[in-house]
Amino acid sequence: MQVARTTNTFEAVSGRISSLAIRQDGSLILGAAQGGVWTYDSGSGTWTERLADSHPQTTGALAVAPSNDNIVYMGSGEGALSGDSQWGDGIYRSSDGGVTWNHVSHLFLGQSVSDLAVDPTDWRHLYASTVRGRAGNHRTSAPTNTPYGVYESTDAGVTWALQKGTKNQLHGATDVVMDPQNPNHLFASFWGTRSTKRTNGGATWHSAMGDLPTADFGASATRFSLGISNRRPDLRRCTPASTTPPKPATRSRGSTRAPTTARTGPSPRPAAALTGWRTTAARSAPTTTR
Repeated sequence: MQVARTTNTFEAVSGRISSLAIRQDGSLILGAAQGGVWTYDSGSGTWTERLADSHPQTTGALAVAPSNDNIVYMGSGEGALSGDSQWGDGIYRSSDGGVTWNHVSHLFLGQSVSDLAVDPTDWRHLYASTVRGRAGNHRTSAPTNTPYGVYESTDAGVTWALQKGTKNQLHGATDVVMDPQNPNHLFASFWGTRSTKRTNGGATWHSAMGDLPTADFGASATRFSLGISNRRPDLRRCTPASTTPPKPATRSRGSTRAPTTARTGPSPRPAAALTGWRTTAARSAPTTTR
């Protein structure tokens, strides 16, 4: 039951799902906005709650380490920026596929973790994006001295270094994604500002807005969602206006270059995945904005 804002009476409501992670065997780990972390048993068809009662039940992001899917990270605090979102108290890590959890960092107390990205080559290396934590129908924010933004950890979530951030509570980071084929390529979006990219593994960030028109994104608190495709089209052949997928590469006898296999069936829409992009860097990862 929850008090509805419009009627100020108790109403039965269902909880939001804030995050979902899938392990290599297909097992599911679910994060509820204010209902903890759950795992699914396909044999019995049941869900089991996994966070201890002493832990905050608000969850914002889940991520399985690609190189070791027993390792799962959870960022607490729902990052939906809703009036009834709840802030969290940091980062949790599981070493048994999401069954038990350890609280490994308190740095983001009072904030919400909106996204997590784990290095596919090193489960200890990951990034987190954080935003303002909301609480209750009065839309109050938790006091915090930690900047909002994108953070990096190289010790499995214990310590974090700010990569790009702000003290302005209206401009936290709402998304962070990593190129699965090159961990040095990182993309992030910031609430009410724009999307950015970092391609050198260092601290230099560049605009990722491509050909999108100039606008006052802060006026309407714009959020850009980012998505990375594991399938890598030839970016040099694609422009936002293109509707033709790139042709498969061929390999001559004796070549050491791996062939590209053409897919049959409907097109996976490689051009649509590049909306707003025009680039000549073949190694850059595609992204979408909406």
